[in-house]
Amino acid sequence: MPRIKALATDLDGTLIPLADRKENIDDLKKLCALLHRHQMDLIFVTGRHFESVMAAIDQHQLPRPECMLCDVGTTFWRRSPSGYEIDSVYTERLRQIASDMDQQQVAAAAAAIGSLKLQEREKQGMFKLSFYLDSSTLDVSVNRLKAKIQQGRLPFDLVASVDPFNGVGLLDILPKGVSKAFGLHWWCEQTGLRHDQLIFAGDSGNDRAALASSHKAIVVANAPRTMAEEIIA
Repeated sequence: MPRIKALATDLDGTLIPLADRKENIDDLKKLCALLHRHQMDLIFVTGRHFESVMAAIDQHQLPRPECMLCDVGTTFWRRSPSGYEIDSVYTERLRQIASDMDQQQVAAAAAAIGSLKLQEREKQGMFKLSFYLDSSTLDVSVNRLKAKIQQGRLPFDLVASVDPFNGVGLLDILPKGVSKAFGLHWWCEQTGLRHDQLIFAGDSGNDRAALASSHKAIVVANAPRTMAEEIIA
């Protein structure tokens, strides 16, 4: 059995200790010790933007990772002597993929779905348009928008999830084929790491592609039961 050389993990609902679970803080310390002992790389894979990740590291005393795949897989950051630097090779790869992505076209398609609310400016990205929506009607809204995208043959993918802290629905519109899984596959190719040497941990809808990918996966216990059932199936 190949030795696991890297842990890639979501943050909210996965690595960040839950507010009502004090034992999670001790678990985090144990995990950090194990990563150090076994000389495993740590990669954050999150929907958060870079500044939000750095704030979470300070707030929750998280270990500093070697790399960060932020913005639902649309930005890649590498650790450097001065902090973190965005990976220009990854950015250029996404620029090639997203050459046909017109954000005005995306916004027009989303505007037809009245329940969507554009997220704050800092949560938008060059290759990502993000919205809030009512989690109780999340599936209905996403399916309506998906139908419009398919009808117009638009080169976009939808990634929906629910914020584990406030229950708000989240929707990200990305270039077709881009996801957390895409970013992890790219990183493995760049480093020469085999997929069976990487393990990914997650809990929500925007982790689905990475959890179901070719590397090993951990669906954390607080994830919806339906998520675990989907991945196992």
